[in-house]
Amino acid sequence: LHWSTDTAPDLVTAHLAIEFLGAARHGDWLEATGTVIKLGKQTACSQATLQTDRSIVAHATALFHLPDRAPQAQP
Repeated sequence: LHWSTDTAPDLVTAHLAIEFLGAARHGDWLEATGTVIKLGKQTACSQATLQTDRSIVAHATALFHLPDRAPQAQP
């Protein structure tokens, strides 16, 4: 996940699943495409695909906890 700030956000990987669907050959150009599916107050869900010009090599889904975005307790 990318925020337009100078520092990276704190996040915790709550779930990560990767399905390896094929093999890339030596010299293949690999292209990764990622998408944020949902960005909530405390969690974010995303997916990514890794592919060559011939086929999809891997697909991943992830769920992240965003502690910096969680509501703070009032004193």
